[in-house]
Amino acid sequence: MNARRWIPIAAVLFFLAAAAAGTAVPARAEGLETGFYLFSGFPKADSGADGVLVVPGTVIPLDAAAAVAAPTGAEETEAVARLADNLRRTLRLERIEVLYRHGAHLEVGAEEVLPPPAATTNLRLTVELQGYSADVATYRVRFTDGKEVFADTGVSVRRGHRAVVGGLDGEQAPYLFLALEPRGLAGPTVAGDKAVLRVGGNVSPPLAIDRPPPQYTEEARKARITGVVILQTVIDETGEVQEVKVLKGQPGGLSEAAVEAVRRWRFEPALLDGEPVAVYYNLTINFTLPEEKPPLKPPEKPSAEAPR
Repeated sequence: MNARRWIPIAAVLFFLAAAAAGTAVPARAEGLETGFYLFSGFPKADSGADGVLVVPGTVIPLDAAAAVAAPTGAEETEAVARLADNLRRTLRLERIEVLYRHGAHLEVGAEEVLPPPAATTNLRLTVELQGYSADVATYRVRFTDGKEVFADTGVSVRRGHRAVVGGLDGEQAPYLFLALEPRGLAGPTVAGDKAVLRVGGNVSPPLAIDRPPPQYTEEARKARITGVVILQTVIDETGEVQEVKVLKGQPGGLSEAAVEAVRRWRFEPALLDGEPVAVYYNLTINFTLPEEKPPLKPPEKPSAEAPR
């Protein structure tokens, strides 16, 4: 397996803002039925100089028809063919092949190991259902080979729709595409049941509209402490900051100062298909101090000459 190969394809890059996955809420105990399709793609012979670099784990943009999952039977077959053709055209590939269809009942927090793309590959595909609501499911998708991780991506998908995560697996299947389809409702829903989503794919990021800066603490100023504080926040569908967690802190009270400031920030909310949604969103606060200059020395007085 050529694990370190970077593949040129002409596609728009849709990265998720936080590659490190977290828990989506709320989770319901009965779990969720999810369908998976694995595709392999093969580039055109003359496409080596065309396109951009795509890192494994990229969420591939789909048109509206390809994004909607179809029921089983003939309609499902036609829908999968449309999805394959959409990927082929979007990524300018020579052809797309369907490797398999796989269905599973996923419990929240449990990892599902999917069949490999080929018997001779060492690539391991795993999917974890992090949480879901009446409308949306959030997954963590991982592509690994032994201890090496090639993709670790969070993706939120509307139920009854699909999203596609791209990867690679050397010469046998140089392009891999995993389609995820969270099934529609199979039972009653809970009133007010909402999920905290990940930015990326169909979920646009929130936009800060009021962000008062954090105040440097006297302790940190005297000690000349500088550096970044990284915070994971939950920003709700009204643009309010509901939760703040320190992922990387600084001493001297700077972490606390960053948290205090960010709690007062206001955002235009993240959107899913034009509708406001709550999301996890990482913020980086950079604390810097002006460079200290040495104090100016007073000019030396000329020495008086002794009278002659």
